[in-house]
Amino acid sequence: MLKLLSLLLLLGFLILYYPLMGQESKKMLYKDWKEEYELYSLRKKSLLDEKRYLQSVIRTYQAINPEVLTNCEKEILELVDANYDEIHKYNELVSLVEEKIAMDLLDDKLLELFKQLKNQKISALPDFYDRVHLKLSSVIEEKLSNRSIKTK
Repeated sequence: MLKLLSLLLLLGFLILYYPLMGQESKKMLYKDWKEEYELYSLRKKSLLDEKRYLQSVIRTYQAINPEVLTNCEKEILELVDANYDEIHKYNELVSLVEEKIAMDLLDDKLLELFKQLKNQKISALPDFYDRVHLKLSSVIEEKLSNRSIKTK
């Protein structure tokens, strides 16, 4: 009886484990990786094209009927608890950081200012998200990595 039970247990284990036995960890071949990379690149390009198109539609619509978009902008500002003056000041600070980075004046104070800008709710607004979270972040990371390479 014990032999039968152990045999059934072994058989059950093999039935459960068998599908996994033949599978090796899948490694992506360079060709597969390249195809997937190209697919994602094309998707990114199409999304960026669609974004540009939608922005042009918004600009056209704003020229035709600016009052409607003004109401939408007010609602967006309410979401981040901001007003037009705060947005203007924030824009000036972001421009200042961009100028200093372009002049290669990256120091600890500027990094601290950038972190503060990045942590503010206003940075989530569509006008600032790309500038602060994507473009400036990548430029700063690149400059910092270049700086660390030069010091080695």
